[in-house]
Amino acid sequence: MTFAAAGSLREAYERVDWAATSLGPTSSWSPTLLGVLDLLHRTRFPMTLVWGPEGLMLYNEAYVELIEQKHPTALGAPVQEVFPEAWHQVGPLLEQARSGEAVYLEDALVPLWRQGFLEECYFTFSYSSVHAPDGTVEGVVDVSHETTRHVLDRRRLALLSRLGRERRTCRTPRRCRPARWPCCAPTPTTCPRSTCGSPVPRACSATPGCRCGPACR
Repeated sequence: MTFAAAGSLREAYERVDWAATSLGPTSSWSPTLLGVLDLLHRTRFPMTLVWGPEGLMLYNEAYVELIEQKHPTALGAPVQEVFPEAWHQVGPLLEQARSGEAVYLEDALVPLWRQGFLEECYFTFSYSSVHAPDGTVEGVVDVSHETTRHVLDRRRLALLSRLGRERRTCRTPRRCRPARWPCCAPTPTTCPRSTCGSPVPRACSATPGCRCGPACR
């Protein structure tokens, strides 16, 4: 049973017409693919396989939480079609892994469209090549952990610390207005609404460069 260990994803796997993909029918899958896929389904850590020349995606239950609305259409689909918004960043890293050079990044910014808008998302992840017995690379395994909340909390704590330092240097009421403090100037990855209280509309799209999504509301 190819998908016996897939848990709640078993039905989704069985609905995919694998014979119509470049992987072919499951009866033709290589022992390497079957072995890595079984391992992937037996771990609770988010993992996905990017397999074959087209980079078709196969993943476990924990990975669904990372891609949200992209599931189940992502299953068996080319990774470039699943993540077009991040392909300029993800594509070169996958090629690096396919060449045999492992990839590891901590708290990397990977903007994702997974809840109806482009989110500012951060991940710690590793890409490693998977080799057939003859040494050829069959695919890439991606082990990921989302760190978005940790990164945003750390950023806000740093901003609050700077705000405290600015307040201690206030000399006049005008100088003490947060809008005049350098630390409250908007940046491409910082929404001024979230901490400084600048009078911008609730929707993030009204703030130039903001991609925080619900995290800054």
